[in-house]
Amino acid sequence: MDIPEVSEVELENPSFSVAGPAEYTISFGSPCKVSANVRMDVLMFSWPRVFSKALVAIYRCSEFWPHFDVKVRALSFGKSIYLLVDSVARHNESDAEVVPLERGPLWLYVAKLGAAALCKTVREVLNVQGRCRTYTSAGT
Repeated sequence: MDIPEVSEVELENPSFSVAGPAEYTISFGSPCKVSANVRMDVLMFSWPRVFSKALVAIYRCSEFWPHFDVKVRALSFGKSIYLLVDSVARHNESDAEVVPLERGPLWLYVAKLGAAALCKTVREVLNVQGRCRTYTSAGT
């Protein structure tokens, strides 16, 4: 399963749309190259801080299956939004088991896309301004 390359400009300026309650779609590229469905599982406020935990499905535009699942958390603090990618896995079909992806260039690229999608979602939905900083969990 290949995910098309997205340039830095496309990564920083994705389009945003609401897909349902606590679900959002982020599209990278024009025309769309890669899409991300963001499902916010946890959202907590202790203003001015915001914490979010999300599952992000990364896929080639208009081809949801197969896709990658990215588990990522966000915390806003000051003028920064810190993103921590916990895991990246491959999901081949609806009834199939999710298979963890080995850490490497593809893992890092998909993690970057997942973090960018959650960053855009937090910025748009909660109107939180700030620079996004992405980190990866040491345990994955």
